[in-house]
Amino acid sequence: MQLLDTLSGVALLRRNPSPYQSYLMQLSPLGWWSLDEDSGVVATNRMYVQSPGPELLSNGDFATWISDNPFSWDVLDEVAPNHVLSERDPSQLSGDTPTIGGAANFVTDTSYKPRIFHGTLTPGHTYDFEWFISAAGQGNLMLYSPASVVTTGAVGTYIRRRVTTTTWVAIAPVAVPCDMTVDYVSVRKVGEMDGTVKGTTTMSVDGASPRTGSAYAFDGATSALEVIDSRLHGLDELTLMMLVNLDSAGEANNGHLMYKSGEFTWRVLPSGQIECVIQYGTTNAQAISATGAYTTGAWAWLTCRIGADAVPHLYVNEVEVSYATQTTGSGSRTAGTGSLFIGNDSGQLATLDGAVDEVLLFDRALTDGEIAFIVERSGL
Repeated sequence: MQLLDTLSGVALLRRNPSPYQSYLMQLSPLGWWSLDEDSGVVATNRMYVQSPGPELLSNGDFATWISDNPFSWDVLDEVAPNHVLSERDPSQLSGDTPTIGGAANFVTDTSYKPRIFHGTLTPGHTYDFEWFISAAGQGNLMLYSPASVVTTGAVGTYIRRRVTTTTWVAIAPVAVPCDMTVDYVSVRKVGEMDGTVKGTTTMSVDGASPRTGSAYAFDGATSALEVIDSRLHGLDELTLMMLVNLDSAGEANNGHLMYKSGEFTWRVLPSGQIECVIQYGTTNAQAISATGAYTTGAWAWLTCRIGADAVPHLYVNEVEVSYATQTTGSGSRTAGTGSLFIGNDSGQLATLDGAVDEVLLFDRALTDGEIAFIVERSGL
């Protein structure tokens, strides 16, 4: 078990998410690597707005909840009016509460009730369990399992625990009376969409803004991040985004932003050009910007997007570039089983040169407005 501030290798939300982070959670990226870690492993931040499990949805007072539930929670021991799990009205929450759409309010005068139960953990795997206390009337809540018990009661308390030897965890009041609200409850299997750092990749360099955290520096020679996850294979629609500060066009003037063998290549070229090739069975989709699309020595969001129309689009910050080439793909999208490489290709011969603050991957085509909002809220 490790506390939040001592857990390495996992991208963390701040206790009060920035407008940028809150907006990203609503968009639910498939991969979000904030590169805030100071370790050899980078991880997607899995604290997104997801649909709750059917047990929570069937609770009439519990309309929506902020959670990352790869499986589902059960609501147990809830009997009105003495012990109820409901949605606390936002007006009752503290001013800096990062609630989006609802939070779980535990109200009881009967000990250890109500509780929510997560019973689909696999022994032998390690899980991160997180929660945020967004409002406190009285009492305390506990996270408990066969392996551990931890209690908390202060508003703003952010708990992270690692669970390795159990099949279930639950949240319940410690004693009566209790009136506590928990938000951002998350269970995440360690290793989901995590990446490894390769080559000489410098960590904890200054990022683009306080809202986006720190950054990694890619050396133009050996640096890379590799992500292995089957959910990245064969995405029909795709939006790739990176917040970068480039020093040059990279190794061999071919610095790769993202690369997945058999599926796509996104890279920067000399003279300020950007290219993205998305592979199709008959004709590959390709977009090459006009010269001068990006400049070195300044932070900028770069985006590549392709939707059902198979037309690739490139953006610098919120502005779509002018094109030297823009080719529509035809045939079926190709799918590979290789890793996703960030800042290089699979042979580590096309290294990016510069700093990378944020990396986002969506399994859909974001709208122009969504791209612009990400840029605006990141604090550039």
